[in-house]
Amino acid sequence: MARWTIGASVLLAMACGPFPEPLPPPDPGVTDVPVADVPDAPDLPKPDVPEPDVPDVADTTDTVDAPPPDVTDVPDDNPCAKADWWPDCDGDTFALPAAEATSACQEPEPVGDCQWTGKDPVVKGQADCDDLLAAISPLADELPGDEIDQDCDGREDCFADADNDGFVPLTEDIVDSEDIFCNADGEAKADAPRTDCCDKEPDAFPGQLVYFAEESACAGYDFDCDGKVIQKWKDTVVGCGWDAFDGCGTPPEDEGWCTADPANPCTGVPECGQQNTWLSNCHKNGATSCIFSTELRAQECR
Repeated sequence: MARWTIGASVLLAMACGPFPEPLPPPDPGVTDVPVADVPDAPDLPKPDVPEPDVPDVADTTDTVDAPPPDVTDVPDDNPCAKADWWPDCDGDTFALPAAEATSACQEPEPVGDCQWTGKDPVVKGQADCDDLLAAISPLADELPGDEIDQDCDGREDCFADADNDGFVPLTEDIVDSEDIFCNADGEAKADAPRTDCCDKEPDAFPGQLVYFAEESACAGYDFDCDGKVIQKWKDTVVGCGWDAFDGCGTPPEDEGWCTADPANPCTGVPECGQQNTWLSNCHKNGATSCIFSTELRAQECR
């Protein structure tokens, strides 16, 4: 059976035809080897692949709110030296004591009419007391007696009125007040008359109507400050004689300084503060004589 099988194989091979001739070995001197023609690959149809649906970026920016970036965790590559700034609304470079500070690397942008200052109002001498008027600041000049604290020191310069008579001397001396009202002893406001001729004497002031027999504290008698001295009593009388028809001929209302009376000092009109006999009330002294009432009086002046 094996032998039949081999023979059948041979017969089958013979039936298929003659075998081709073997190719000769390649020539060592030949370099070009012919390449068998390979037919081109046929064009295959491309498959239909649907394009992906990509959303339009321009259309989504209006509808999608992206959260703001968190900058707190981003390291600062350019750190700055921050400083405190206080609001200054009148431009005098000073802030109110109660103003709140803002920390920034540089002066912040103005807020309305208010700018910023780097002067700490807590420091003495750097606090504004009116942030709406640039004329009022720690650097302003104080105007005496106007009841306005221009230099923000909580005090006021007042005119001196040492005798508290309501008049200021011509020298316009200034005193420092602990408040701004200028109504304490020795103080006067700006509207006080500057015509006092003796600021040590409360009885000496313009318009004084009272006469005085003693000098003022300024060693004079010009109590009404008019530059002149006026005597109160200037009249004199000679005597009080008896007249057979009129009795005591001198009217009782006559009075004046004695000018001739051996019993009394009679020197005429005395100087301010000096004494002399003052005669008044001529009246009968017995049946046929008259006499004055006498008084030792000092001359008063103003």
